[in-house]
Amino acid sequence: PEAAHMIVPQVPTVPLGDVARLDRFDVIVAGPGLAEGDREKVVPLVEAASQVVLDAGALTPAMVEAACQNDARVVVTPHAGEFKRLAAVGPGKFSTRYYAARCGVVLLAKGNPTVVTDGGLPVLVRSGSAVLATIGTGDVLAGMLGALWARGLDPMEAAVSAAYWHGVAAGELSRRESVTAGKLLDEIGRWAW
Repeated sequence: PEAAHMIVPQVPTVPLGDVARLDRFDVIVAGPGLAEGDREKVVPLVEAASQVVLDAGALTPAMVEAACQNDARVVVTPHAGEFKRLAAVGPGKFSTRYYAARCGVVLLAKGNPTVVTDGGLPVLVRSGSAVLATIGTGDVLAGMLGALWARGLDPMEAAVSAAYWHGVAAGELSRRESVTAGKLLDEIGRWAW
């Protein structure tokens, strides 16, 4: 967390395992930059949070199970490979809905199109493109989702809105220059808020 805070000082962070400070945050985004060796330290944070976005390094079956304890509201944001690791099958029309319903989560399955479902009819978000297949852009999406959720949208609305505006911002940025996570982070402010 200290390294992340040094790179982007405006993003609040909590030291690994510091459950006592969670009450300061409406939504926890866990996973971006999370090393495999640090997952155990994050489990108590995820178990204690009431609203959690799981992304990247936090996308494991054990982490989803930990997050869903205590009636927490959870959004998971896997790409196809991460979804297969979570569900043991690839993302498809029925597997995404089944997974979301069985686990009691909102699933934002990144791809083209991105599929968002809470187990009900999925919403297909088509604003994204292959320009988003670069390192770190999914972390930007997870942050957008957490921010929109914390601002008052319900988790399904926040996931759909974040996916849509993430794609719009990336599309506009790609017309001028190559899309990187840092450039996308600067661009989203023009579109998402």
